[in-house]
This record gives sequence, C-alpha cells and structure tokens, in this order.
Amino acid sequence: MAARLRRYASELGWPIGISLAMLGLWEFAVRELGIRSIILPPPSEIAQAIIARHDLLLTHLWPSLYLTVVGFALSVVGGVLVAVLITYSTIMRKGFYPVIIVSQVIPKISIAPLFIVWFGTGTMSGLLLAFLVAFFPMTINAAMGFQAVDEDIHRMARTFMGTRWQIFWKIRMPNALPYIFAGMKISITLAIIGVIVSEFVASQEGIGYLIKLAGGLLDTPLMMAAITVLSISGSRPLRHYRRRRRTRSLLADPKRHRRRRGRLTAREAVVGCS
Repeated sequence: MAARLRRYASELGWPIGISLAMLGLWEFAVRELGIRSIILPPPSEIAQAIIARHDLLLTHLWPSLYLTVVGFALSVVGGVLVAVLITYSTIMRKGFYPVIIVSQVIPKISIAPLFIVWFGTGTMSGLLLAFLVAFFPMTINAAMGFQAVDEDIHRMARTFMGTRWQIFWKIRMPNALPYIFAGMKISITLAIIGVIVSEFVASQEGIGYLIKLAGGLLDTPLMMAAITVLSISGSRPLRHYRRRRRTRSLLADPKRHRRRRGRLTAREAVVGCS
C-alpha cells in the first residue's frame, strides 16, 4: 500500500511541480512587467476572483455541466444504437454511414445560430448542439469497433451454431469496447464545446454566458476565473487513477485482458457462444 502511494505521488509530482513553476513564472512576469489586470491578471488575482465570486461561478457552472452530461449520455446511447444498425443493416451501412462520414466536413458549430432560430434560447438548443457534435464521432468509432471483428472467429462461431445475439455480445461487443471508449473521450470534449458555444450565441445562464458577460464588462479576472472553474470541473484525476489501476489489473491477467480488448481466439469465442 505504501509503495503504491509513493508511486502515485511520484506520478503526480512532476505535473504538479511543472504547473506550480509555470504559475509562479506567470505571477512574477505580470508583477515585474507591470501588465494590467485587464490584459492579463496574475494567478493570485484569479484565485481571489474565484473565492470572492464562487456563488456566481457555481450558479452558472451547474447548467453547463448538466447540459454537457445529458448531451454526452444521449450521444453515447444514440451513437452505439446507430452503430449496431449500421453493422447489421445493409441499407444503413450503404446509405446512412457514408452520409455520416461526409457530414464530418461540416463545422457543427456553424449550425448553432440555426438551432437558436429553430428551438429558441433555452436549454433545448444547447442540449441538441451538444448531442449533435458528440454523436458523430461516437457513431463512427462504435461502428468501426463492431465491424473490426476477425472473420475467422466470426465464421467459427457461426459454424458452432452461435446465435446473432451471442455473436454480438460475446464477440462484437468486447471487440468494440476500446473503440467505444475512444469515441467517448472525443465526444465528452466536443459536448463541452457545443454547450459553451451555444451559451456564447444566445443564453442567459451557463459558464459560456458568464465568460461572454465578463468579456463585455472587461472583467478579465472573472473571465479567467470562469475558464479556470470550467477546466477544473472537467478534470478527472481520480478517474484517471482508477483507470490506471484497472489497466494494471488487466495486464496482470492476460486472459481477462484479451477478453476486454476483444482479442479473442477462435476457441474462446466458440466456447463463449456455446
């Protein structure tokens, strides 16, 4: 236990040390060069703004996080379902999947004003924009994972009378999990961007609205405080640590690691379908 804590502390020591050094250099440069706060406030002033206006920041942070989580969850569910349809439906695969690929060239953020016109300035437009920008990478990654199955394994499972549901659950789903998680990493970032942009365009609440309001008032410390709070709320150090622990446990168990990564042998796949 003590060795694990020391290893965890050593892993965090470098990024924390570098971050503190950069903040100290930032503070020193602003003070020595006489840069005004309206241009670039020092970190100490940003911290004071966070403490003094924490109630205002938390009030506007909650709507942004709520829309982000809901939009991200809808994109994951919808993206996986559409990916399953693309995998098993020839019409969806030949007709809808190319449209999804081509639509990636369209800047989703440019659709934000249209959403405001169609759905108003409420939460619906922000939610739909977050869902839209996060949906496509989730769908593409999940579809790639479902279709990237070894044909030998698939034919062997069908030979041993594996049903479509068994093949999907025992072979395709484990094989697609790395792709799905990679898509989720991309989608959560895009969902946050979609929400903030929708709040920039037209909204009366949220961190994006607060940043725009602070910019209009030339209150740079408040603007930087809102950006800092948004960044802190999106950080996941504990989850990263748990993910590293799970990764180490999977590497310690090769069979479980192969099952999680989808690298099943034909014998394992047939046994799972039987």
